[in-house]
Amino acid sequence: MANLRAGLGRWLLRQAHEHLVPRLRAISERHGLPYRRAFVKRQRTRWASCSRHRTISVNAKLLFLPARLVDYALTHELCHVAEMYHSRRFWGRVAQLCPEYRELDGELREMWKAIPRWAG
Repeated sequence: MANLRAGLGRWLLRQAHEHLVPRLRAISERHGLPYRRAFVKRQRTRWASCSRHRTISVNAKLLFLPARLVDYALTHELCHVAEMYHSRRFWGRVAQLCPEYRELDGELREMWKAIPRWAG
């Protein structure tokens, strides 16, 4: 059973890299928010993150979410490229790109329940 779970985990990472990284790139180009590198991980507590070096880590588990929530999570992190902290300017930028960000953010917080246990 452990081998099966490990194999599924590797498959999930490959699928995420194939689907989420191009989506991140497209959103980045559309909004003029360039990042340096992108990694795909299986994070336990974050959907994505952005380092001060403009490296974005994307959680493979985003594959289980509706596209609008994926796009919001990726847009949120891309806004950190321009504004590192959750400042007023950061949230203003997010609101410009995703006017319904408050609702999306609330939905995103609840979506951990939608992730299959094997993806953990």
